[in-house]
Amino acid sequence: ASAPAATLSDVAFGEVLLCSGQSNMAYQLQQTAEWPLIVNDTAYWDTPDLRLLSFAPSVAGWWPADNRSVAPAFSAICYFAGRDLLARLGVPVGLVASSVGGTPIECWTRAEVVATCPDAVANNQTLDGAGNLFEAWIRPLAPMALRAVLWDQGEQNMVPNSPLVQATGASLWRAYACMFPAMID
Repeated sequence: ASAPAATLSDVAFGEVLLCSGQSNMAYQLQQTAEWPLIVNDTAYWDTPDLRLLSFAPSVAGWWPADNRSVAPAFSAICYFAGRDLLARLGVPVGLVASSVGGTPIECWTRAEVVATCPDAVANNQTLDGAGNLFEAWIRPLAPMALRAVLWDQGEQNMVPNSPLVQATGASLWRAYACMFPAMID
């Protein structure tokens, strides 16, 4: 006996971009200065080859052809980068937004990598959540064929005169420099 036939519809083949990081990447399209100018522009939203997926653990996602339903709360940086890629490449572009505001890079990096970065190890507060966002928000995406990753890390790791740095003597800058390349591997 043969397997039942399957019908696929509304399928696009192209490039997929993962957009991740903290608050700057989580900044929503509806919060931008451009939003009032584009919200009712039908021609602007006629982009069936630009697919948006907001990823969060335990939330079912979809890639709608009509972006108006998900775009307002979608990452503004990711959306504008995706529109630019769509225009430049001329092939469908899928965007996966997976970001959480106010989070340090240690949370987005595998815990075993964080442990190899001396300045991160000196900062015990960051080790408490080491790898937790990587495990929940990035690892589930591993089977996806990604063409590129757009990362935006804000101020959480870039406060050289913070009380934490002064108290521990750790350099968050050096810790970031150690962990960021490991995120790419």
